[in-house]
Amino acid sequence: MFQLRQITSIPTGDEMAPIVELTDPELFQHPFAYMCEVQDCTLSDEEARSLREYLLRGGFLLVDDAWTAEGLEHFKRELRKAFPDRSIERIGTDHPVFHSFFTVTEIPAIQPGFRRRILGAPQCYGLSDASGRLMMLINWDNDVGDGWEWAALDPETGVNAYKLGINYAVYAMSH
Repeated sequence: MFQLRQITSIPTGDEMAPIVELTDPELFQHPFAYMCEVQDCTLSDEEARSLREYLLRGGFLLVDDAWTAEGLEHFKRELRKAFPDRSIERIGTDHPVFHSFFTVTEIPAIQPGFRRRILGAPQCYGLSDASGRLMMLINWDNDVGDGWEWAALDPETGVNAYKLGINYAVYAMSH
């Protein structure tokens, strides 16, 4: 949040972002949400309903730090609980989310050198609403959050992670 505020002048506040359950009404007070390691998640019916309502009301969810082809298939099945009428689609760097602040022409592998675990080329998927607004961006076989966390130890990876994160936030706030 500090980098977002410093680079874009978007007011983010100084406090840490709260941890909010999908079923907590407070979720609807936050236009941008972040989930990680979803390859094993199981959504209850109540969580699926709340996730659907949050995203369709204009919320944006960034999914990060998720791995394996089997994990992706599992997560797709879980998302069908919330969106039986939609499916995620692979998105490339021609999507506006990659040009909302910085121009990103290649999805970088965001895994600091000492934590590399690439299982495949990093991919991005999206879930859009009926009007085409990206409601959810999914970083698969990638870990943008680790890039933020370890930016001081791996500056090049950190810069790439910040560029992606800032683009995601700017897109979410402007669409």
